[in-house]
Amino acid sequence: MNPPSTVDRQRLESFLNSLAGTDFDLDFREHENELVYPTESGVIFINQNNQNILQIRGQWRGISTDDDSFAALVSLVQECNLHRSGPKAYMLPMDNYQRFSVGAEVNLIVSQGATECQLASFYETALTMIMGLFQDLDRATPELVTWRNH
Repeated sequence: MNPPSTVDRQRLESFLNSLAGTDFDLDFREHENELVYPTESGVIFINQNNQNILQIRGQWRGISTDDDSFAALVSLVQECNLHRSGPKAYMLPMDNYQRFSVGAEVNLIVSQGATECQLASFYETALTMIMGLFQDLDRATPELVTWRNH
């Protein structure tokens, strides 16, 4: 078995390129020093600004604009954080705290590096957890799912 090796930008891009033809082959694009991939339910980001932590996070596309939808999202975020092993979910303020969405993240400490198996497991697990949460949010708050109409 190969020992853990540094997870730098070059290794991360090589790993993502190795997924060609698989279910997890996503066309990430560079945006503001992160890799970004839009999905139907949200946007996925891979952030490696901290050399010790590899973070995959997402921003759900639904937006709360009133007290009732805000309360519903807060409840769903709390439920996620209490009952799921991941992702960590949180409210994302927008427009000077006038509107809110939901963010989610999964982190891997890579200060000692990571094996290919660890990297692949983390990537698959993080994407599955985040997209699963977003799909649950879509079902629980269909009134906030308006982007499919555009």
